[in-house]
Amino acid sequence: MKRTVRARKEIILSAGAYQSPQLLLLSGIGPRKHLEELNIPVLVDLPVGETMYDHLFLSALTFVANTTNMSFDTDRLGLNEILNYKRGTGLLTVPGALEALAFVKTNNSKQPQDVPDIEFMFLAGSPASDHGTGALRALQWKEDIFEQVYKPLEDNNPLHWPLIYTNYLKDPEDMETMVQGVKEALRLLETPAMQAIGARVVDTPIPTCTQHTFASDSYWECLIRSLAGSLYHPVSTCRMGPTNDSAAVVSPTLQVYGVQNLRVVDASVLPYITTGHTQAPVYMIAEKAADMIKAAWYWGQDESSR
Repeated sequence: MKRTVRARKEIILSAGAYQSPQLLLLSGIGPRKHLEELNIPVLVDLPVGETMYDHLFLSALTFVANTTNMSFDTDRLGLNEILNYKRGTGLLTVPGALEALAFVKTNNSKQPQDVPDIEFMFLAGSPASDHGTGALRALQWKEDIFEQVYKPLEDNNPLHWPLIYTNYLKDPEDMETMVQGVKEALRLLETPAMQAIGARVVDTPIPTCTQHTFASDSYWECLIRSLAGSLYHPVSTCRMGPTNDSAAVVSPTLQVYGVQNLRVVDASVLPYITTGHTQAPVYMIAEKAADMIKAAWYWGQDESSR
């Protein structure tokens, strides 16, 4: 169902560091070249989504101890689709995404007349529907075949997730920092508290790093490259900055440059990532934004948009 919502004063976009820039891009606010590639009319040429910082996360360094019933464990089962199925709706009501099928007997068949030798399956999609996951992983298709023939079939669907290029560990300093972090974690094993419970590191090498000596710098580097991931702290995709900042998307009062009465209020406006967790800064952004919005509409104290 489509709905139209209008605002009398201003729009406050607060969809997070991924969806806020995505919504701006879909609305024609973003890098001109990228929008034109997707045939989206350009409203304002801004570096939306071109900057992103995140905290890299490594959970693979595991310790065991002489304790019981102390570890966190969960077994999650998604019930939404099961409940929908019981109501006669949802994906599970369509077996294997199969909308229809037909059995056909070809002219090449030597079987009796009523025995088919071909089955047609009408699937609700194409090899591009899952961005090649099934074709490349399950069917082992060659990537160049998919890229040249089927990838162009991917729709410019506004409901698709955005493409995210994290560039983790691109800077050698980031890897050096992570390795040192691992070593600092291992030093905890030397503390009396850890020794009292017999704490020790799990020293089974992961399969992709067996060529390295366990606990060597090269092993930790391999472990990090294999298993590190996001701590879900993305920021700066709608970066805040002054008018002379070419990377800025919003002003110091969080107004989107070049657009009247549109603000972004979430982690995406942080110019740089904080040393610690981003939750407290997001609270601060929300509180400060509330003050600025009240000041703008009650007392008229607001900067003009660029």
